[in-house]
Amino acid sequence: MRYFDHLRNFYRGSRKYFMSAIFLPDHKRQELSIVYQFFRKIDDKIDENEWGTHDLEKFIERFFSHWNTGKSMGDPDLDQFLILARSHKFEQDWIKAFLGSMRMDLEKHQFLDLDDTMRYTYGVAEVVGLTVCRLFELKNDCFEYARSAGRAAQWANFIRDFRSDLEMGRLYFPNSDLTKLNLPTDHESLLALDATDLKELFDMQIARYYKYYEYSTKGYRFLPWGLRMATDFSHRADQRLLRKIEAETSKPGRTVYVKQYLKVRELLSELVSSLKYLKR
Repeated sequence: MRYFDHLRNFYRGSRKYFMSAIFLPDHKRQELSIVYQFFRKIDDKIDENEWGTHDLEKFIERFFSHWNTGKSMGDPDLDQFLILARSHKFEQDWIKAFLGSMRMDLEKHQFLDLDDTMRYTYGVAEVVGLTVCRLFELKNDCFEYARSAGRAAQWANFIRDFRSDLEMGRLYFPNSDLTKLNLPTDHESLLALDATDLKELFDMQIARYYKYYEYSTKGYRFLPWGLRMATDFSHRADQRLLRKIEAETSKPGRTVYVKQYLKVRELLSELVSSLKYLKR
């Protein structure tokens, strides 16, 4: 029953990732849904203000204690993740980096330069790619490409969630980018800008996305077909979303764009594109 609970949460949390997982063997899909649920669960605790800094620190201490001892935490989502983490030899430093990024969110960390944002991105996204490598027993040679794939996916999220993140008191684009483009760094002023005023900023971030994406594709040769298909489809869905955002920032007379989503038919269209591309 927990398996179907995981899949249901997977679908609700991200239709894109749910659809990409259909190309994976059943047992790998189940494992991936357990990993996804772990990261989603902790992220939701932070985003929904269920945890403060003290709660997070207490969780970190307890979580790694149970990782090391093998004792149950009394939470099926956490226990199943820990079973996977031990059996597939996830590095504890990966999860510590993720929880460190969650701490940054709690503290409303200000990202001064690109290196600062990259440290956050490593914890919140790149380590997810590393766990996937271990789930599929891939060689360490593919790690750098998996990290780049995670970085690209997170950059697409930064772009997509720009407005909602600002409203939560967060801004992941480096202040140095804003200063370079003569844009304000305070959130209220950014929210009040016309969408066209932000076009250069979004163009800069979209270019970064493609740089990270292009590098990640060099690692496709390491991936089994199902995982390659899932990865390619996820990127295509992100790129379709970015095209919608590019169009939105070209329309004058609008404040920062309304958050964009892909409809199921758009996702299916990208699914077909991936199939055609990978059959060549």
